[in-house]
Amino acid sequence: MTDPVGARVERLLGALEKLPPYVGLTYRGLPDGVTPLEETTVTRGLNATSQNPRVATENFRYLNLYAIVSKTGRALGPLSQFPDETEIVLLPGTMLKPLPDLTVPERELTVHLVEELAVDQPAGPIDGLPQTSDELVDVVTNAVRHSLDGPAVAVHSAGKFVGALS
Repeated sequence: MTDPVGARVERLLGALEKLPPYVGLTYRGLPDGVTPLEETTVTRGLNATSQNPRVATENFRYLNLYAIVSKTGRALGPLSQFPDETEIVLLPGTMLKPLPDLTVPERELTVHLVEELAVDQPAGPIDGLPQTSDELVDVVTNAVRHSLDGPAVAVHSAGKFVGALS
């Protein structure tokens, strides 16, 4: 007997893997009471993130968020019903390493920095990514501040970009 759901999931994952990797920063909101990553973790499922911190936090309803240095995520924005969400999906098997947190004092916002460890990528700098931890902090802080100053966004699917990385 075949598993129709399992077959659909396999087809979906196969299609996502054919998309080009997304290299850059992406964000995911984190509700109060959810423990952020404490150690290097390998994801088991799909994790929806957004290139926009405001989208990821549902207009900063959540004062904790992940800023993820993605190396193999997949950009779904152009294919999405809601391209303004600028969705990046992290695939199952993505290895994530927590880095030190930072605080954006204007909103007492805690940003949990996370780096994707891509075992199939060559060592050394990667174009499009901050090269040092100080650069990463500056880029993320500026992106969050810019987003805080921006207009509210439509929340098309509440909770889609919020939650633990699993």
